[in-house]
Amino acid sequence: MTNYLSKSDFKVAKECATKLYYKKQGYPNTKEANKYLQLLAEGGYIVGKMAQLLYPEGIEIKSEKGPKEAIKETEELLKQENITLFEPEININNKLIRIDILEKRGNVFNLIEVKAKSFDGKLKNQQFWNRRSDEIKTDWKPYLEDVAFQVMALKEKFPKAQINGFLMMPDKSKATNIDGLAKWFHISESERSNKLRDYQVDFVGDLDELHKEEFLALVNVSTEVDYLMIDVQESSNLFIESLKDELIKIEVPISKSCKGCEYNVNEVEGRNGYKECWKQLADVNPHIFDLYYAGTLGKGQLVDNLIHEKKVSLYDIQEEDLTGIKGNRQKVQIEYTKKNEEWFHPDFENILKSLEFPLHFIDFETYQSAIPYHKGMRPYERVAFQWSCHTLERPDSEPIHKEFLNIEDLFPNFQFAESLMEAIGYKGTILIWSSYENAILKDIYNQANNCKLALNYNNPELIKWLKNTAKLEKDDDMRMVDLNKLCLQYYFHPEMKGKTSIKYVLPAIWNNNPYLHKIGWLRKYYKEEDGEVINPYKALEQIEIAGSSEEVREGTGAMKAYEDMVYGVNANNPEIKTQWASLLKEYCKLDTIAMTVIWKYWFDSLSEKNLI
Repeated sequence: MTNYLSKSDFKVAKECATKLYYKKQGYPNTKEANKYLQLLAEGGYIVGKMAQLLYPEGIEIKSEKGPKEAIKETEELLKQENITLFEPEININNKLIRIDILEKRGNVFNLIEVKAKSFDGKLKNQQFWNRRSDEIKTDWKPYLEDVAFQVMALKEKFPKAQINGFLMMPDKSKATNIDGLAKWFHISESERSNKLRDYQVDFVGDLDELHKEEFLALVNVSTEVDYLMIDVQESSNLFIESLKDELIKIEVPISKSCKGCEYNVNEVEGRNGYKECWKQLADVNPHIFDLYYAGTLGKGQLVDNLIHEKKVSLYDIQEEDLTGIKGNRQKVQIEYTKKNEEWFHPDFENILKSLEFPLHFIDFETYQSAIPYHKGMRPYERVAFQWSCHTLERPDSEPIHKEFLNIEDLFPNFQFAESLMEAIGYKGTILIWSSYENAILKDIYNQANNCKLALNYNNPELIKWLKNTAKLEKDDDMRMVDLNKLCLQYYFHPEMKGKTSIKYVLPAIWNNNPYLHKIGWLRKYYKEEDGEVINPYKALEQIEIAGSSEEVREGTGAMKAYEDMVYGVNANNPEIKTQWASLLKEYCKLDTIAMTVIWKYWFDSLSEKNLI
């Protein structure tokens, strides 16, 4: 059964029909090792298990023996007048679908696709539609096409039946009444021979209490399915034709959409789907994809036009095409990439002078889950579990480091904020990288006023401090200054390309300014490999935890570490908790030391130019 079109095949092909060939041929792709996608997958499996528990009469189709046996078992069971099946498999007209939950009541089928995507029950189906264009919103379209593809196949199998399509999703407008709900689901991971991860979820909680929960929303999407059906049918026919007999690659013209292609993987065997499509144009340097917000040029059409003309160098872009605020940044990038020089805006002097000492460089780590861990929380509501702060009392002083990390199974947000308030008080400028930290403090302010979460919590001083510190309303002032915005407006280095993420800015500065490596409080971050200076993030420690090699080098890794340390199977193992805590502290500390390094370099450079 190699020539069928599964719903995962359909999803990939809808993104780009050429990818269907790469998927069927087993080309390596970045999604296989994407920690964020793995985290979402784990949450999705737990949501799926919870959904099944809402249908105690359901029968699960086991597919260990392969699709043929699962299809045969499904066909036999669907001969019954009334039945509910979990993961039934249906093969019809070269289409293969595995339905999350299928209810058959006589001649009526309810097809239920379970997703971990958050849904706002107050908005209902209106959130699917773009009011201006009367079309389905881009972020919802893949989910609704998924249902439509399955409904189409089921109608072909049972042409006389009434088929209703549903999505079941966590409702972020509803809070749980169960404390520690997520601990009722034990998830274990295995790895299939084709490198895909598989998960088994066991329920160990109170089923009666679970049935009282209301935050899984069942949404009838039959209207949306009908709207999409013609396109889904036509697309499916095209994809299936490419799978018949000999596998055929559907050639899709290269475009700006290729920038994030998951098949752009450098493997020893050399199978790189992106490079197969782009050929020699993939190796042009500097590339048009390096440009800051390249996709917005010419109302979104210019880059595609240049690609069509095989003009994919950064220098193929004409200055007159660079307009508006983004255009100013783009002009700087092109000019100083040509010069291979860094750039400081002349007004940067006044900006740096306006910062009030002490300077507090802060970074937060948070956790959010489809299944909330604490009573009163909603799906995907954020738990703030860690902060790091480096404080400079004067321009030439050594930074003082303070930190907070929750390692207990409790709702930590108020303790998190109180400890930060105690650490930095009301004096000085708070420096962040992006508006994320402000959003978290705003969340905590709202949570402190939420009786379901706050319970008996009452701290007027924290409320006062949050009002003084964060931007709670549109017109509020705040003490926090976003270094990412400063970088975007006032600084550029060619090695950053079109990025202003701290993960790009730090190595651009660190690798090119050896004097930083000799500063006492920075020496521990200086490492070389084969004569090259290593990005401090890549040099972070990797240790063995519970039999596997672990590291924390980005936010998703921090989330997974926190989940395992506080909520997971290792939550009661002091040794493993200590190891995770050590990795988390080093990672979060590096984020704030990185901001300190960047600020120091800017300050030093402008001082040398006699601007400060």
